Amino acid sequence: MLRRISHVLVFKILGAGLTFFVQVLLARLLGVADYGVVTFLLTLLGFATLLAKFGFDNTCMRLVSEYRAAQNWPLMIGLMIVAASTVAAFGLLIAVGIGYLGTSTTLFPEAYRSYTPLLLGLLPLLPLQNVAASMVRGLGAQSAAEVSETAFRQMMLLACLVVLVLWRGGASVEDVIGVYLFATVASVGLAVLMMYWHRPPDFQMVAPRLRLPEWFSTTSALLLTGGLYLLMSQVDILMLGWLTRPEDVAVYSVASRITGLLSMGLAAAMIVVAPKIAELHGRSASRQEIQGQLDRTARFILIYIVISSVALVTLGKPILYFFGEGFVAAYVPMVILIMSRVAEATAGPVGQLLAMMGKHWLVGRVLVLPAVTNIVLNLVLIPRMGVNGAALATLISTVLWNAILVYFAWSRFGLDPTLRAGLRARTDFS
Repeated sequence: MLRRISHVLVFKILGAGLTFFVQVLLARLLGVADYGVVTFLLTLLGFATLLAKFGFDNTCMRLVSEYRAAQNWPLMIGLMIVAASTVAAFGLLIAVGIGYLGTSTTLFPEAYRSYTPLLLGLLPLLPLQNVAASMVRGLGAQSAAEVSETAFRQMMLLACLVVLVLWRGGASVEDVIGVYLFATVASVGLAVLMMYWHRPPDFQMVAPRLRLPEWFSTTSALLLTGGLYLLMSQVDILMLGWLTRPEDVAVYSVASRITGLLSMGLAAAMIVVAPKIAELHGRSASRQEIQGQLDRTARFILIYIVISSVALVTLGKPILYFFGEGFVAAYVPMVILIMSRVAEATAGPVGQLLAMMGKHWLVGRVLVLPAVTNIVLNLVLIPRMGVNGAALATLISTVLWNAILVYFAWSRFGLDPTLRAGLRARTDFS
């Protein structure tokens, strides 16, 4: 299993490297203010995409894995059809809503208001891309999903930006959104091809079967969970956009993106271990067998988080200089966010563990308190401390919600997903 996690991590590192160069190029091309505008718009797009997915991304990863193991092709096909049509419809409705609010109301700050119609083309393509990649993960091809969803998309973004610079000598906010649209269209096409290439060898095209009440109950819970998790991770950027200047959004977003490198090990582990946990839970495997998967995963996360966090603290300022002199102010919030990422990694894949074992509603309910805490802390700390206050709010709420989830994982299932489990795991890269 650890070998598979390592393969996924390689593609995540590739995607992160490409993302780094894309963001450096954007920061250099746009300047601090316009880079802050693009960051705010893409963060807003992330929330819209989450609503449009309606939880079908995690649902497909979990249930496609179960249906594949049981060779239940009618339900698999039915789920794929329902998921694709639902997210496309929701994406279209949300796109219309954003277009109306952005042009007919004063809901958005004036610095961003005129740009909101530019997001319409990216919905519903982004949720379709995410759901298709989750289906590929459910089929057991985690590395292929990572290529289509992250590495390939960032490669297309980088190539298009380079062409744009060579052709026009610069870029505007409108140009950048157009480049994102083109890269997303290409990524959706690749994800569909990956689904075809990685279909099970004994897969058969049969008449679909539907379990709409079960599926929509699961997606509703996962939508709540995903929404609260995204709120936890992105509300700081949105609130900085509403309460401060685009320049502050730009500085903070660079710190957030760089520290996101620390989450890659945990994310890679989740991509591999989540379908496996769902499969083990589906066949009523023993607690010891599930804990064994968690122990080996924790060993990997422990090694990764120690090395990467030390490297980022040491090399943080030189990395920030790549973005431009105006971004060096991001170092202090970056260090605070590093502590937040370490706290998240210490808890291990606890959220995915509970969700894959059918406790998605529990995860959603648990996240309510930390999410509210995060919002309140941002409202209190941002006016007083600026970007450092946003980072501190994220750190406190992250520690809170991970501690609660770890408690429930142990009390409900007797499972320990934390890095402490990695200390007792045997080294097994099979």
